[in-house]
Amino acid sequence: MNTAEIETATRLDLGYTIVVFNDDDYGLISENQVSHTGEHFGTELTNPDFERFAESFGIDSYRPETWSEVETVLESVVPANEMSLDEITLG
Repeated sequence: MNTAEIETATRLDLGYTIVVFNDDDYGLISENQVSHTGEHFGTELTNPDFERFAESFGIDSYRPETWSEVETVLESVVPANEMSLDEITLG
């Protein structure tokens, strides 16, 4: 999902949940590089503050810290049928 798609979804009032799995890395590529060469190169990312990004579109955002909190957040936001962005930090 990109910025234009999020703008369209909010403008059209389409209610759905965006889940971002954030590891600040191209994780699968990094793992593949490590398995072949023992190291990774060029896979680290500098991501935006997804909470502020969501807020710039008027979207509620959540950053649960534990898997229990992830479950609680998703059980709350998915049935609400409103836009939300949920960032799950990995690693």
